[in-house]
Amino acid sequence: MKRSEMKNLLLILSFFLVFSCEKKKEGKVNNNDVVKKENSEIFYPRDLIELELKDSLNWAAQFKELQKSFLENDETKIKTFVKIPIMSKYNGIWHMLEIDITEDNNVEVPFTDKDFEKYHHLIFSPIFLELFQKIDFNEFYVKGNYETKFIKKGKERYKMICSKVDDLYILNLYSEAEYEEGMGNMEFSVIYEFKIINQKLKLIDIELAG
Repeated sequence: MKRSEMKNLLLILSFFLVFSCEKKKEGKVNNNDVVKKENSEIFYPRDLIELELKDSLNWAAQFKELQKSFLENDETKIKTFVKIPIMSKYNGIWHMLEIDITEDNNVEVPFTDKDFEKYHHLIFSPIFLELFQKIDFNEFYVKGNYETKFIKKGKERYKMICSKVDDLYILNLYSEAEYEEGMGNMEFSVIYEFKIINQKLKLIDIELAG
């Protein structure tokens, strides 16, 4: 092969190499910080996650709106996040309030609008409110679960355990306290169940465990 032909061939190869590099640059996501979202096989650019979280119909965005409502003590707004009446399975909401509303737990007693007005400060206790403000709903949205650190109140410790199970968003107010020394811990959970109903996040039930 002549020297001139070799030179031309090298020029052509150089052109294709530069063109290929430019195309790769164009194809790159501006934000290289890629994260998993719920399905572990699917990855999302973080800027896309942020865009989704600004959507007012997004469940995580609605939880953050509820956080704001609690901070502002906006009872009217808070009430819009509660499905009234609540038909509580095994009357869990009444047991939480320590009210013997019926002798038969198979008979669900509705938790009405008037009941909410009277007892909402007990449903959303100071400990619930403190831990609720500590939830990172962005991370909960991305991972499908989240857990706060423990806070200590006297001899008891509390944390919020968040999970997404099918179409339910579950906030488990978990507590533990020591029995007598060497006897282990006493565990208890107040489980708040939320669901999207007609594009609106709603508290639909409260259950007890432990």
